[in-house]
Amino acid sequence: MQIYLIRHGSTAGNLEHRYVGTTDEELTQDACQELRLARGKFPVPDVVFTSPLRRCVQTAGILFPEASKEVVFDLKECEFGAFEYKNYKELQGNEAYQSWIDSGGTAAFPGGESREEFSKRCCKAFETACFDALRKKYDTAVFVVHGGTIMAVMEQYARPSRDYFDWQVKNGCGFSCEVCFADVNENCEAKEPMHTINPGDGRLYLKQIDFLSCEANEKDRIGVEDLFVMKKDKKLRCGYTTGSCAAAAAKAAVWMLLTGQICERAEIATPKGIVLRLPVVEQHISGENAVCAVRKYGGDDPDATDGALIYAQAEKMKLPLGEGADRNDISGACRDGDGERHAGKMMHKARVSIDGGTGVGRVTKPGLEQPVGAAAINRVPREMIEREVEAVCRNCSYGGGIRITISVPSGVELAKRTFNPHIGIVDGISILGTSGIVVPMSEEALIASIRVEMKQKVENGAQYLLITPGNYGADFIRRKELSGALDAEHSMKCSNYVGETLDMAVSLGAKGILFVAHIGKFIKVSGGIMNTHSAQADCRAELITAQTLRALKKYNSEKALLETSEITALAAQLLAANTTEEAVGILQEKNLLKDVIIETLGRIHYHLQKRCQGMLETEVILFSNQYGYLGETEGAQCMMEKVMEQTKNSEKLT
Repeated sequence: MQIYLIRHGSTAGNLEHRYVGTTDEELTQDACQELRLARGKFPVPDVVFTSPLRRCVQTAGILFPEASKEVVFDLKECEFGAFEYKNYKELQGNEAYQSWIDSGGTAAFPGGESREEFSKRCCKAFETACFDALRKKYDTAVFVVHGGTIMAVMEQYARPSRDYFDWQVKNGCGFSCEVCFADVNENCEAKEPMHTINPGDGRLYLKQIDFLSCEANEKDRIGVEDLFVMKKDKKLRCGYTTGSCAAAAAKAAVWMLLTGQICERAEIATPKGIVLRLPVVEQHISGENAVCAVRKYGGDDPDATDGALIYAQAEKMKLPLGEGADRNDISGACRDGDGERHAGKMMHKARVSIDGGTGVGRVTKPGLEQPVGAAAINRVPREMIEREVEAVCRNCSYGGGIRITISVPSGVELAKRTFNPHIGIVDGISILGTSGIVVPMSEEALIASIRVEMKQKVENGAQYLLITPGNYGADFIRRKELSGALDAEHSMKCSNYVGETLDMAVSLGAKGILFVAHIGKFIKVSGGIMNTHSAQADCRAELITAQTLRALKKYNSEKALLETSEITALAAQLLAANTTEEAVGILQEKNLLKDVIIETLGRIHYHLQKRCQGMLETEVILFSNQYGYLGETEGAQCMMEKVMEQTKNSEKLT
């Protein structure tokens, strides 16, 4: 059995050279990024044993997101007692510390463990875990532990032997070893049945030891290490797309298939012009097919697929002969002998066929980039896969056909955190990417995803769109305060991009939008602000005050609501409000809320119509989390009925 002993990533205490034992620190943000970039250096293990402390659990989760994990309490770091979370500078002049130094680190820490006690604890836990893994016939096990734990284990079991401190490693580093027994045959197999060999009998040892490092070096560079964008004076790292992963995995799989050799890294050129050298894992060659995987890295983007393994299987296939080819095969996109690409058909000169396997979604509704029934592998990733596969075939002088199947074992679960269930892609994620590079927090990418969902709805017959800026709106619809028949599951979110949403609705030919929005977002629209993110404009108090003053000017003379001094005091109170909810409460208390909402809705409607130039019906329903329904524009009820009728008709069709 192959094992990997890996020290956790850096914590704040590690960077300050402190004795971090029982202190339960988390990893630094930089450490998390370094570990994520280093994931490709390690295989996918059968099991991961980890110390119970957060820095180890966190490291294990980053490096091996899909692996089974077992927490082993006695693998935790040494108890440093009185020295806990102190560094050598703070301990200078401390007699107990000097005494410990003079002992060569063997004396017990005051109030803590001795090295002997610590080593016995760790080694017993290590042996027990190893034997458990061996009895379960695991091939690979990983231990994500502490620097002290690694030193204790290696001093006890490594061959050739070395001193305790000779096995010291930096954060993110460690060793790979093979587990063996003293009583073994020439194949390093136990002569006795496994159940007769027990922890502590002195026969376990480690050989073929190699040093492991998560630290970046020139040889291990992927190609995105120096790519970043600046957001609010913060440097955010770029990553690479699922499309890039699929192309690299496909290239590696074909190379292994045609050469019979394992591929460790695959180099691809992205459409953005950036060359990536991606680590390859899970390599298997058997008969007429080869399989391998590349792990997704999303940089600092909040990406649901970060860390997912993107697999490619390559197999040889016979080229169709003349007109006898099956022209109805929609398994993927092929390229004919003249280089022309044909989505969804197996052409008679096809060389590369691409399909999706487990965890790659299937298109079930029209209006998306790929046809109904096809795997959700978009055009650019398909082209990248074809290009890389054809290059390998040319280099290997292979002129036959190649079938590529892309799969993502975790894809079904990951898809629940994406737009796919809402746009008619089922059973997995999409393989995406127009540039091959993930740009963190890209507004363009988010707006593009909104357009994809809207396009799909319009092409499936939705003329009137039910849109909320975010989860608050969807939750309000679900509370059925508006109508029992209005279904939040048929709504879509526009985030802060009100203006862009109107623009794309016009361009896609929609007839109308019913916005169900929280007053805190749409009070900004009453001032003509079409991007409601606070970084763009945060004048909620000013606008609700302005709409209040407008309402008072209209209605004060006939209702004799307030004196001038009272109006001034009210304006000051509204401007001082911390939230729109607080401002709504003030207006409610003054019996002004209804008039102010009428004025606000009129202003919102004006600016929405101004943006779409009257080419779209726009209606709005406003609500507050605390006060519920606030009001609606004049045509909102009529449009709500149209939306509900539209939903009823679409459900009949399905």
